[in-house]
Amino acid sequence: MTVTFRSAPPDASSTWVAVVAAVMSLTEPAVAQPVDTGETLVAGPYISPVWTEDFVGSFQRDFNPTSLTVTVNGTQGGFDTAFGTNYNDTSLVDDVHPDYFIRADFAVSGTGDGYWFVGPKIGVGWSEEPNNSGWFENYVVVNSSFSPTEFHQRNLEQGATYLGETTQGCDVYRHYVLPFGDWTQFWAVKQSYDEGGVIMMKPILDFWRDNGLPNKMIDSLRLNIETGGDIDLAVTISGIILPIGFPSDPGPPPIEHQSISGSAGADTLCSAAGGRHPARQGRR
Repeated sequence: MTVTFRSAPPDASSTWVAVVAAVMSLTEPAVAQPVDTGETLVAGPYISPVWTEDFVGSFQRDFNPTSLTVTVNGTQGGFDTAFGTNYNDTSLVDDVHPDYFIRADFAVSGTGDGYWFVGPKIGVGWSEEPNNSGWFENYVVVNSSFSPTEFHQRNLEQGATYLGETTQGCDVYRHYVLPFGDWTQFWAVKQSYDEGGVIMMKPILDFWRDNGLPNKMIDSLRLNIETGGDIDLAVTISGIILPIGFPSDPGPPPIEHQSISGSAGADTLCSAAGGRHPARQGRR
């Protein structure tokens, strides 16, 4: 299977444009290595860590302060990397402003019988209990080789509890909580996959809080890529708005993610805003 997506960033508020301009002004060159050994790469205020489990194969990252391109050629095991940052502003989950958003485009192409998924990953409580027992590892899935229906079944088979749905703008997310080793995972899986775009974080975090996520410190927020099994994959993350902290007033969200409801033309508006896309059927 081959999937390729491209999109241009929407207009954002002046506050966020300023953030992006500041990041774009960084002059640090791209970080790339002839052989990627998996160490954490650093570019400006951002990092690209790697996690593997029983991984057999190779991978390569091209990382700079505005994008990350990853190629993965694996025959078995799990691989995980990201464009992200570790926060140091001691913000708690409840401190996140209602208008806080992130955005990114995920361009994905690949083949193989393995799996992949992409989207934000939020770490909560690691610094308070670094032995993992009180850590919450949380995922927002915006695209995957699993269809949304397959992802639902996969989560249930792994022991997750289905928590229900939330809607933000035109986007519907299904939520799950999963005991995982010594820690806990919350999941939000978008029901109409697309190439990414804008994600409002507060509605997702509030729903998780209502279902047991504690009000602990947010340790990290990353744009994540995870793969498993036999797969040849290339992913580029670009069009990124990922502030290195949680601003007290991030400005209004982009227009396509402000609520659209109560009108006969709501479906048309959602479609025009890019909020409804046919689900891309995945592979097991």
